[in-house]
Amino acid sequence: MLDERRRPINSVHPDTSITESVRLMNDQNIGALLVVEDDNLTGIFTERDALTKVLVAGIDPISTKVTEVMAKDPFCIDPSTTVEEAMGIVTSRRIWHLPILHNGKLVGIVSSGDPTHWLVQDREGEIRELVDVAAHTRPR
Repeated sequence: MLDERRRPINSVHPDTSITESVRLMNDQNIGALLVVEDDNLTGIFTERDALTKVLVAGIDPISTKVTEVMAKDPFCIDPSTTVEEAMGIVTSRRIWHLPILHNGKLVGIVSSGDPTHWLVQDREGEIRELVDVAAHTRPR
């Protein structure tokens, strides 16, 4: 089962401007916001959306609502999803954020780094050894 740490769920209303949404992501040092209306998940807005759907497209971020560029109906998981399953979803679907729904209610979000962190936390010594080996085998 996924480790659900009780962090606040960063979300915005669909009518929030892109500028305000990006500012919130920057302030919270996060890569995505869930878009929620009346306690229902309606979409997800990511850094990639800001770059590809706003900046590259030349859309005015001040006057455009996040609902106009968010990914609608994001792929979600439930709390019983294993870490390995979450890693498989992130890898196969090439997505970085997985909202967690329990009985249709938003209870959290997993970022791609979360399962990775969980998988390697008990291998810290091994990773340090790999880094040491890599540092000694680099061409000088």
